Amino acid sequence: MRTLRRASCALVALVLVAALTSAAGAAPARVTAHRAALPAGGSGVASGLLTTLACPAPGVCEAAGSYTGAGRAVYGVVLNERAGRWVAPSVLRAPADAGANPGTTVASLACPAPGRCVAGGSYTDAAGDVQGFVANQAGDAWPRALTLGLPSNALGPGQVAAVRSVACGAPGSCVAVGTYLDDSRIPRTRAFVALEAGGRWGPAQAVALPTPANLDPFAGLNQAACASATHCVAVGSYIDANDVTQGLAVSIDAGSLTSSVVAPPADASTYAGTTLAEVTCVAEPECTAVGTYISRTGAVVPLVVSSSSPVWPQATALVLPAGARTDPKVLLYGYQGISCSGPGTCATGGQYVAANGLYQGFLATESHGAWHRATRMPLPPGSRSAGPNGGAVAVTCPAAGACRAGGAYLDRAGHYQALVLALAGGTWRGSTVALPDGAATVGVDGGLYAIACAGAGACAGVGSYQRGATYQGFTLSA
Repeated sequence: MRTLRRASCALVALVLVAALTSAAGAAPARVTAHRAALPAGGSGVASGLLTTLACPAPGVCEAAGSYTGAGRAVYGVVLNERAGRWVAPSVLRAPADAGANPGTTVASLACPAPGRCVAGGSYTDAAGDVQGFVANQAGDAWPRALTLGLPSNALGPGQVAAVRSVACGAPGSCVAVGTYLDDSRIPRTRAFVALEAGGRWGPAQAVALPTPANLDPFAGLNQAACASATHCVAVGSYIDANDVTQGLAVSIDAGSLTSSVVAPPADASTYAGTTLAEVTCVAEPECTAVGTYISRTGAVVPLVVSSSSPVWPQATALVLPAGARTDPKVLLYGYQGISCSGPGTCATGGQYVAANGLYQGFLATESHGAWHRATRMPLPPGSRSAGPNGGAVAVTCPAAGACRAGGAYLDRAGHYQALVLALAGGTWRGSTVALPDGAATVGVDGGLYAIACAGAGACAGVGSYQRGATYQGFTLSA
């Protein structure tokens, strides 16, 4: 899964998850997190990165990230929920050519059915090159991951490749997207799409860009989603020949790739810097993406766009809450920040700067195909700011009008805390999270990174929190 970071802070932005509403529709007063077990020899969650979660059935979930083992080597880990209980974790073994410290980073996880999950990310091989990997679950076991074959124009020694996202339309029918370096005299950053058919992964295909590109297009695909076994999409960005960053959408239909520029809203600057961060699909072939662009005034603001064909329409601006700063410097975290319960019924969230200079979170909903003005993320009494690493990040909508969201905020002592939110009756209500071990904060690298719901009554979340000098994992169940 991709980790977005502010240029001014080399630390992972906090991501926090919402819990289920009660029968009356209100968020619980306090949500209790539970410490997650690590594999034998594990000392903590590496860099706080326990980032991705999928639940293919009620009470059955898989979560994945990285942990620190013997000699401070970094390995992949999968947490397993069965019948509503988190059981012993699994080591996600890097491919056979991994170095002594594989540095495994799990970026994404998709679960089209119990026992049929797929994970993707990157690792360091014995030569010191960074490679992309995919791993396929087999029942309750995770066989060794496979190195993803790169396009024919990929750089050899010196490669830096990574799977950024995986998505599945059905068991055995998945896609993996990401970036690699080509074999040009000066290697260039390219985007790729790899397809799984019948349970077998083929080599990745290079993405052809829709317009003439910069000498180094810095092309990348951030996230993928599938509406069916034969239709998926991936979104990201690239730099064109005029040095303008363009929004990129790739439609994947029965193995055929169609690239499209996603034009920003009409008030965009000539140098709009459009980037698509997140995408979700709910019904073939409609998919919805969110991103950011630069307006004529130089403000960084959010956009939304939906498509039911390979050619994407012009995006529309998402209106921020009243009181936003002229340049709100909107940030979308790029984890699970958009969700739809059906076509034209979605929710998303992020971060912005208010007119008083304080960082706040925002939440926006769509109904009957129309996006409403975003609302400010509610904070607990006594809290004034979400903080530069806070705001709304993870969103899920298991049913229309019953979305959950998660965010971070600064408490009175200046410590980041987890905030869970529930949407009911058109209003978002929030509650704090009680951390394991009596911990006082999730820390700057921690947070509840992901939430997933297998139905209106079965949700789970995972993340990390600060415990002394290390980060430990935790889970939420509701």
